[in-house]
Amino acid sequence: MGEGNITYLPTALTEEALANQLETDFPDCSRSQMLKLVERHLFDLELFEYDLTLPANVDRAIVNMLRHEYTNYDYIGQTQEAHREACDLIGDRYPWLRGECRRQVAQRAGNESIEAGMLAAYLAEEEAAKARRRAMSDASKIAIGELSAGDQVTITFKGREYSGPITWVGRTKVEVSYRIKSGAERTRRVYASEVRLVQADVLHP
Repeated sequence: MGEGNITYLPTALTEEALANQLETDFPDCSRSQMLKLVERHLFDLELFEYDLTLPANVDRAIVNMLRHEYTNYDYIGQTQEAHREACDLIGDRYPWLRGECRRQVAQRAGNESIEAGMLAAYLAEEEAAKARRRAMSDASKIAIGELSAGDQVTITFKGREYSGPITWVGRTKVEVSYRIKSGAERTRRVYASEVRLVQADVLHP
């Protein structure tokens, strides 16, 4: 039997793709009727209780209500693309809301840009910190060969210098015992490259 009558669906039309499509069910009402809807919506959200005074930027409240209550925006994922599409559809359906829709789209894009910049800066600092730790570790692998338990060394912690003996030697770090101003004893593990031998010429002639 031939396959001429068989219809194949494009592979792009997967269930996941269909599930991510934005759907709308906008109310057919005038602006005055819309004000009543958003008034009830805000009341249901308990944004006001007894004094039903609408916010100064009521168009913002209306657009938000339409996007969250009359589309499936919340269910398909509140991405920037879905937000823009929902706002565009709201603006097309209610031309008097188009200005507010465009403002919200621009604001969301600006916020996304700021967040992306902050993330990029954070990741860059993380990479720089990793590079500093690698460099410190590499230098310490060399410095550790010159250090032994009992050596008197100086370390710097929070801008202050402390001196004391090395009590433990690892692969890249050493543990130093020292006393603070009150006389209490403290220990701290630091990279070997961060310590300085006290009277190195006497200890290691």
